Amino acid sequence: MGPSAEMEATNIQQLLQASGIDAFVNGFSQIPSVEFEILVARENVEKARQVIAEALASGPSGAEEAERDTELP
Repeated sequence: MGPSAEMEATNIQQLLQASGIDAFVNGFSQIPSVEFEILVARENVEKARQVIAEALASGPSGAEEAERDTELP
């Protein structure tokens, strides 16, 4: 937990939102014992899991490729 957990939660939120899934981070950085969680609508849970699994499988090189795809020429 701590700052890195908050950063990871925010990164997951951004990944899901970039995939068209509304996602919210629930947690408090001021209370270190409280974990962060990502909330999505029930109907989007399976799609969210798939997006996260694909991102983990592609690793850092997949993230760099996806970022390049969003950059302007």
